Amino acid sequence: MSLFDLHCHLLPEIDDSFAKWDDLKALLSTYKAVGFDGVCFTPHLYDPYVTTQVGQIRTAFARASEIASSCGLFSFLGSEIYVRDELPIKGVPLLGKYYLVEFSTTFAPLNLLEKLEALAPRIPVIAHIERYSWLDVDSPLVEEFHSRGYLIQVNGKALSKSDKARRYCESGFVDLLASDCHGNRDDIIALGEGVVRYPLILEKMGHLAQTLKEVV
Repeated sequence: MSLFDLHCHLLPEIDDSFAKWDDLKALLSTYKAVGFDGVCFTPHLYDPYVTTQVGQIRTAFARASEIASSCGLFSFLGSEIYVRDELPIKGVPLLGKYYLVEFSTTFAPLNLLEKLEALAPRIPVIAHIERYSWLDVDSPLVEEFHSRGYLIQVNGKALSKSDKARRYCESGFVDLLASDCHGNRDDIIALGEGVVRYPLILEKMGHLAQTLKEVV
């Protein structure tokens, strides 16, 4: 079964990643060690707290992609889009099909469902859903995300310290775990350990990875 990490910040010198070019091959090799075959680089876009070197993203991805390939990994370029009240959602969709989106941890963006609906036919992936204080497993909005076919993601590294993250994973709503790695190898290891704990999520991730491989 193939597995892909669809949320990481491992393009050096692009956003708030602290990964270094000299260390990137060793870092990416960790994916193979924990059973993953691919990685999607998702630099921040529109995050009010992060400065992103947007003009350098594709050049950095080309270099990182070569390193990933040398590790035996598929690699893709996407983006993590911070959804704000005043801005439409724009960014780099993963293989033209998925948009990874994040929100303020303290309040929901205005007209959120309308903003996400406007992305069709592309599919939103709700990043690290366990972080949002205005959402919980039993929130009607989570059920709405699920019923609309939006993908729901939890950070693997949250499972060891967040009861909320674990409840999401036990709910059946979660479609994928991801590392959200900014340069710490332990985040990738935690991802590998996490998928083993939740067979249903593992199965969903395997199907998703197979779909993405067929697009390449």
